[in-house]
Parts: sequence; structure tokens; C-alpha cells
Amino acid sequence: MNEDFEQTLRKINEVAKKDEPNQGELRNVEKGLKNYEVNNLYEFQLEKRMIMDDMHDKLRAIDEGKEVSGFTSGEKRMVGHWNEEKRSGTITLPSGETAVVTPGDLMTDGVWGVSYKLDKDVPRIIKKEYVITEAKRYLMDVLANQIGHRKPGSLPRRAEFEKPYDGFIAEKLVETFIEKIAINSDLPIELEEVDLDEDMKRANDFVLHVPKYNKTGEEIGTEKKDIGVQLTISTNESNIRNKQNQIMKAKNFTGYTIHLDDIVLVNVPLKNCVDTYDLWLKNGMRPGGPAELWENEQKELIFRTVLKEIIPEEKINEMWEKTKDKTLALSENPGE
Repeated sequence: MNEDFEQTLRKINEVAKKDEPNQGELRNVEKGLKNYEVNNLYEFQLEKRMIMDDMHDKLRAIDEGKEVSGFTSGEKRMVGHWNEEKRSGTITLPSGETAVVTPGDLMTDGVWGVSYKLDKDVPRIIKKEYVITEAKRYLMDVLANQIGHRKPGSLPRRAEFEKPYDGFIAEKLVETFIEKIAINSDLPIELEEVDLDEDMKRANDFVLHVPKYNKTGEEIGTEKKDIGVQLTISTNESNIRNKQNQIMKAKNFTGYTIHLDDIVLVNVPLKNCVDTYDLWLKNGMRPGGPAELWENEQKELIFRTVLKEIIPEEKINEMWEKTKDKTLALSENPGE
């Protein structure tokens, strides 16, 4: 985030902690926010505080053995009948059909507007991870609203979106697919979402924390390297060159507060992403997001494409062997 803007938000947060801030105090933090309405920013900061308070309430409820829901708006789908051996539970879809829900689904489906309530039999650690993940995502949505005036808790509508909507949906498809696989199969990679400001200024859509390997493919210690990933679905050479130039500028700039070891451009072979998203909506928003509609060959291709410039090929092969049965079996037998 822009440093001046971040400092101003901190000042507004200090004011937001007061029960009755006056307009004079709000005007004192208006400098540097010429493009934003200060009272709106105050309300956003107040919303952040409410989210954190709500998160702590939910965590206490988990410790008391109660049901718990996340922060995504909409009807809550009850997750129950948890099978710890299979690491999955079930929900009932609006159609009356039963569907399997995995930990990876729980942690990523909020991106697509799916909201869950976790029953008492869902393990405590999964409930806590779900609540914290949902809170972090909602806070990032609030931040995106502060920067781009987008409504928190929802995907931007086509009409209000500034860049190609198909590209945006493709980013979210790949991001949630990789994160879901890593969680479900306990892979040694972790995906971190980035805020809107980081995306625009540093040319990366998300960050992957991956093991460090030597030239023979052996893992070096426990410390991981942090790789920024910029996605594109464009096949236009001029567009790809522009993306590459953006990345080179981002690599050469030293004023960032978040450390990255590298930034890579990944050209993902995806088409008709909005059609895939719309079909998923029409089919009842099944667990796993729109990527569950991909053919098995496409799932493997996307997985390998994202990682090929980041992880040695033999390690990618090992990871896919570990995850493919779970990843493909769920799409082949979605109701079991």
C-alpha cells in the first residue's frame, strides 16, 4: 500500500477507536486523501474494527463448542457429518442434492460468494482457520473499497469493473484452484492474496511461498522463498511484452515494504472464463468454485503451468501425484 495512504489510514483508525469523534479530528487527517471522502474512510475503518471484534466473538464461540459462520454475506450452507479420515463434510444444495465439502473449499469458496456455517462436529482447528481466513478476506475487501470504492464482500460487477472481466475471473479461478489443492493435499506451498494496491503497483496477483531447492532438487532447510505471480490469459504478443515490462520495473523498484524473491509472469491457457463462472452459478454454486467445471486434463495443465517457473519439474510431478486423486475424484463424483 502507498506509505502516505497507509499512515493516514492508521490516523483514521485512531480516531475510529473513539466513541464520539468530532469533525475537526476528521478534517485533521484529510491531507493526502483528496480523491476520497474522509467520512466514508472513517466508516470503513470503523467497519474494520467491528470485523475484528466479530472475529474474536466467533473464536470464543468455537472454544465453547458452538456452530460458527464466516463473514461472506448470503444464505449460510450448513456443513456437517464431518469425516476426519476423508477430511470432508457434506452440505445440502438448494436443489436438495448432497455435496462434499473439503477444507480447501471452505477456505476459498468465499471468494465466489458462498457462505458456510460449520456444525459442531467440524474439527475446532478447521473452524478457527475458516473464521480467520474469512475475516482476512473481508478486511482485504474493505481495503479494496477504500482504494477503488468496491462494495466489500462481493465480486465486482461487469459494469463497474475497469479491466477485462474475463481476465479478472481467470485470476480468481487460478488463485482459488491452487490454494484449494494446496490445502486439501497439504502441499508445501502457501498462497497469499494481495491487496488491490499491491496488484496495481507491483504487478502481481498473488504470492506463492514455496520451498527453496538446490540444483539437484533437494529442499534447502525450512525457509521458504516468496514469489509474486502475475497472471495473463492474453495471447497477444504486445500485451505480453507490456506485462513483462511492468514486472521488470517492479523488480527494479526498491521502495516496497513486502519482500519478494522474484516476480514471474504466468500465461495460463484459459478461455471463456466468464461463461464458466456463469454456468457454475446456474448449476447451484457447488463447493469448489467454478474451477470444478474444468476437465481433468485442464486442471493438471493449470497446476503445472503456474508452478513450472517456480518449482523443479520433478517436485511438481511429486505434488501432482499426491493431489491428483483427491482433485479429480471430487469432480468425477461431486455428490459422494
